[in-house]
Amino acid sequence: MKKLLLLTIPVLLLFSCRTSMKKASAWLDAVQGEPKINIEGEWSNEEWGTGVFIQKGNRITGALGSYEVQGAVNGEKVYLLLGYYNTFYYAAILEPYKNILIGKYSDSKPKNDHLRKDALPITLSKVREIK
Repeated sequence: MKKLLLLTIPVLLLFSCRTSMKKASAWLDAVQGEPKINIEGEWSNEEWGTGVFIQKGNRITGALGSYEVQGAVNGEKVYLLLGYYNTFYYAAILEPYKNILIGKYSDSKPKNDHLRKDALPITLSKVREIK
């Protein structure tokens, strides 16, 4: 019984340290602005899978692969939070180039409109418009 308890505590601590999507979405409130682009549609990435984004004004909702997406647009920059079961996992900052969105993502909470220096590249390709 003690062994089971000792194994369970680190797992519980790991998951309790995660940030909720609600707390992480304060970042979206801070970076949102007047949108100059509309990214509504179906997007795809070989690693992340296919997703659908719905844009209303400067806010984005949807999914990418198995992650729920919340986002904001400011000018031509797209700010996304990716979560699973209301738990924040990744943040991404993207910009359009033709029919793709290019940027970086990180597993840490962003500061202002910057991700950590070790953020990884991500490219999303537009599959189709949603009507």
